[in-house]
Amino acid sequence: MHTGISEEERSSLLAEGRSILASSADCRYLHRVEIVTLVMAGLSPTSLSHFSNETRTTIERWVKIACEQGIDALHEFKKTGRPSRLSSDELAEIGRLFQQPPAGSQKLFHDGQSLQAFIRQQYHVKLSIRQCQRIIRKIIPEGSM
Repeated sequence: MHTGISEEERSSLLAEGRSILASSADCRYLHRVEIVTLVMAGLSPTSLSHFSNETRTTIERWVKIACEQGIDALHEFKKTGRPSRLSSDELAEIGRLFQQPPAGSQKLFHDGQSLQAFIRQQYHVKLSIRQCQRIIRKIIPEGSM
């Protein structure tokens, strides 16, 4: 489909739209409802998966949940998996300290190894270097390092 916009503009709008959809629980809920509604209207989960950034099996699961439990059941699902060893407040503090180190000091950490040492000293939590690298990628905006 030709829309008259450049590939760069299309990519930018796509990224912005996906960011908005992921920005809150309400937005994610409305996204799920819209996808399920489109399936109920006759579109296939496979075709929707190409445009919605969701897998076919995820869409099928949402449809099954909606059919069995009602649309309200599409609200946020309880996250499965191992709970984080650091609280959201601790992660937020790490992010703040990276962005603005204490006055008159250097960055407290700059890679997985230095973050690992900081977390062990500050929070008495032992994490692998790889876990610390994931934390850095998760909490620190791209281009800040």
